[in-house]
Amino acid sequence: MKTWEQIANIVKAQGVEYVFGIGDTDLHLFADQLDGLTAINLRYEGSAPLMAMAYSRLTGKPGVCSGSSGPGVASLVPGVLEAYSGCVPLVIFAPSVDLQTEGMGEFQECDQRKMMEPITKWSERIPYVERIPWFVERAFSIAMNGQPGPVFLEMPINIGGKLTSGIIVDAEPYEEYRTIRKIRVSGDPELISQAVELISLAKHPVVIAGNGAISSGAQDEFREFIELQGLPFLTTPGGRGIVEETHPLALGVCGIYRTEHGKQYYKDADLVISIGSRNEGFQSHSFADFPDGAKFLQIDISPFEIGRHWKPDVAVVGDAKLVLQQINTVIREKYPEKENYLESIRIKNLIKSKKNYENQVDKECLTEEIPIPAKRIVHEVSQVFGKNTILASENGSQDTWSYCYPYYTVQEGSICIPVAEQTCMGMGVVGAIIAKLVRPDKKSV
Repeated sequence: MKTWEQIANIVKAQGVEYVFGIGDTDLHLFADQLDGLTAINLRYEGSAPLMAMAYSRLTGKPGVCSGSSGPGVASLVPGVLEAYSGCVPLVIFAPSVDLQTEGMGEFQECDQRKMMEPITKWSERIPYVERIPWFVERAFSIAMNGQPGPVFLEMPINIGGKLTSGIIVDAEPYEEYRTIRKIRVSGDPELISQAVELISLAKHPVVIAGNGAISSGAQDEFREFIELQGLPFLTTPGGRGIVEETHPLALGVCGIYRTEHGKQYYKDADLVISIGSRNEGFQSHSFADFPDGAKFLQIDISPFEIGRHWKPDVAVVGDAKLVLQQINTVIREKYPEKENYLESIRIKNLIKSKKNYENQVDKECLTEEIPIPAKRIVHEVSQVFGKNTILASENGSQDTWSYCYPYYTVQEGSICIPVAEQTCMGMGVVGAIIAKLVRPDKKSV
């Protein structure tokens, strides 16, 4: 087996079905020879990490992409930066120059690892043929675990060989390689109890659901959580789709994309519950958007994010899915007779206010203005596509409306593929393509 062929086998062992990049890279040539692993060949390498991001969002698996050395790797940088800012697990592969001529001005020579170092969790070189499995398996582990993110691996030509003339290694087929598992961490039980106590004392709580809640697969747990306690919620752009925005407790997107309806409820909150959100600039309205006198409960997989902006009254470090399971269990045990949230006067008023706002937007978008304003187009698209739709968001002027419920409403069975905090251009078209590739059962826009 040849070196890049071995890497392709290890990638397949992780359950990954697609790799993205230019078609003549070493990884792609061998990927296409394996049943169940398909190379998606692009005309522009810059789309590869964005496609890998979309794949990861839709499958929960790490995305894999590759680039040619030098300018090929440089073309990956914007998309990798986007994945890093959005905590998306990617594994990126590239060849590099021959170590025997490194530093002498070799063709397409550049310090690729230094280029990738600030925007990845791990940027490394495979130094020996014998260590290929260790590096590749570790790359997947680092990308998936803790706070997810991209990882970069390069392999010099004298280690990996040139295209199909790669160095022969004593390697096993993919069935013999281990599948790297995501390690989930529960919250401290004492802090879980404190969190439940904080929630029970709040009169006007509000929840912020971020990308971390979705990447942990916490959709069912989140729905149970908000319905057990009658908790109105906003999402970050990355958290959209955690629960449909037609849900009675949904208030739309937070921060810079907030609506008047959501803004008012958030302003009056006495407890903010952040789940899997980094609370960065756009999500927090430049860090100024925090209700006066409110308590703060923060749940995040990364200790680094705790108290990064707002000091929490209670903070729980752990996987969002497991932490919510813990909280829900304590709530059910402690408050078994809690009333249906729909019977609450507070929630009845919220639903009435929400309906009034939706009617207001409907009338606003019936304008016959020429040229047709972007908000009307977005609103019409939302109505036409409806349920079971994958929305791939492109950055630009239209996202002012497509991020904003109810101009675009994420309905039942729908999924969002957002760009992350850097708001790089390019996700819209490639995200929609990957949506149809991975989830052909759903509509894509």
